[in-house]
Amino acid sequence: MEEGRLKRLLTVFVVLSLAVIGKVMYSVFIGGRAFSYAFLERIPARSGIIYDVDGRVLAADLLRYVAYLDRDYLLKRKGESELARLANILRLDVRYLRERRFPVLMRSNLERSILATVPSDLIRFVSIEKEYERFSISSSSFATYLNRIEEYHKDLVEKKRDGYVSRDLVSKDRRVVEPVNGYDLHLTVDMDIQRAADMIIENAVRKYQAKDGLIIVMESQTGAIKAVASTYDWPFAAQGYFEPGSSLKPIIYAIALEEGEISTSTIFHCIGEIQPLPNSSVVIHDIDAHGTVTTVDALVRSCNVASVQISKRIAFDLGLERYYWWLRRFGLGELTGVDIPNETSGSLPEPSRWYDTFFAHLAIGQGIGVSGFQLIRAFNTVVTSGLLVTPHFLHTVSGPKETKSLTYPTKRVISRTTALAVRRMLEKVVTVGTGVKAQVSNLRVGGKTGTAQKASRNGYVSGRYYSIFLGFFPVEDPEYTMLVLLDEPSAGYFGGDVAAPVFAEVVEAISKQSIEGGRATTCSVVKGLVPDFHRLTVKEAQLLASAMGLDAHIQGRGIVVWQSVEPGRIYKEPLSIALRCEFGDE
Repeated sequence: MEEGRLKRLLTVFVVLSLAVIGKVMYSVFIGGRAFSYAFLERIPARSGIIYDVDGRVLAADLLRYVAYLDRDYLLKRKGESELARLANILRLDVRYLRERRFPVLMRSNLERSILATVPSDLIRFVSIEKEYERFSISSSSFATYLNRIEEYHKDLVEKKRDGYVSRDLVSKDRRVVEPVNGYDLHLTVDMDIQRAADMIIENAVRKYQAKDGLIIVMESQTGAIKAVASTYDWPFAAQGYFEPGSSLKPIIYAIALEEGEISTSTIFHCIGEIQPLPNSSVVIHDIDAHGTVTTVDALVRSCNVASVQISKRIAFDLGLERYYWWLRRFGLGELTGVDIPNETSGSLPEPSRWYDTFFAHLAIGQGIGVSGFQLIRAFNTVVTSGLLVTPHFLHTVSGPKETKSLTYPTKRVISRTTALAVRRMLEKVVTVGTGVKAQVSNLRVGGKTGTAQKASRNGYVSGRYYSIFLGFFPVEDPEYTMLVLLDEPSAGYFGGDVAAPVFAEVVEAISKQSIEGGRATTCSVVKGLVPDFHRLTVKEAQLLASAMGLDAHIQGRGIVVWQSVEPGRIYKEPLSIALRCEFGDE
């Protein structure tokens, strides 16, 4: 009796358990569909595209198809001889295929290239995956800075999350989860100006037999960097520093004018040398004895004697702390905020470390170290009516839902009146002073020369100089501010003789581009419209095509002279386009 009852209870328990399990299984696999999708394909996310100011692609991910071999599956089904045959066909070391579980057989822009290369009887042992490979411009010196800019903005530009395609096991419907790509970056750099500056600085380094050279072109009013042309193989403009020499004098004069220590008509007497302090053995020399000069004449002729007297007034009347405060106001001794990692803050000793004649050496740009971005930023303050701007490369960030234009901090350092007074002096530097070789026909420009002897731990090195010119144009409404620096030129070394002519060349190139309307074509970056590839290099065409989702077939080398689909045509992906390249003048 008891045994039968126990069996009935056990039967009921089993039935109820199966019912519960069935209910759960239905809910999970059919009702809720929470686990009813089978993974089919990964959709790789891409990093953001980087453009110049006119929409030309500087860096982008190019889609690659990668073929992986399932080695164990091949060996099990076909044997060692087929592994060796595959290695021979693909020109791979058979030891490489033996050593890896899933070795890479090949990479290609086109999936059909892989299918055509791998023997058809072995294709079932091969998995073809989509991957992105990063490419960027390499034909310009800006590539050095581009890599650092991308590193600085890594959180924005790097890819976020891969997507995938899956299939519902019940309904057989496909489910697509889109990848989350990195944000696209639109930079301030103008590749037309960049290319011109690249050519000019390379020619200048050869002409003056210099070790290296640097040109920075910056929008005066905004701090937007339009070009950084450099022969250094590292970001010297941000991470290196040097003594500014006489190119620092406009800042010293601006401080003295702002504090009322001098006026534009203050008189100085120059006998060719000056002893800063009566009991000091230090003597500061000038190239010439300038005689009686006003403040304006002193800056125009870069008079060291007058500059030392002006610096002495600031140091003795206002005090060293106030002097140091002013130098920091101009951004010296601090980071500029430029979007390059590991930027240097330069070298500006605190007042407690100033020796008794430090003010005299400071007057001629000695005893402190500045980076290229620091110096152009500080000098630019007298160009922009007294405002200190932030040098920067990133202008706009765009994603799938929004585009955001960035703003950068500015602060007033000196009055408009003081800035305008110094600006007028700097125009005279070019018209009648040490910077006459910076003159450009039919254009008012201003600037300041600098010749800085290179310093070492053991003092200044004989015969080694930085030749510098800081300039701006047009004087009446400054649009661009520029720094030219030549490192250890041996065919002349004065900034007015070496760097000033380089400045004039760049100004003429920019002016010519402006008159001619720049490039003949501007690359469209509107998705769904075929861009104009004409006059792009092969690398630039590849990057742009990838960014626009086009399958580009490039024939020849050089620059693009013909494209099979006319610019501006509306298209839907995928679209194949043929591009023919030839060598010619860009």
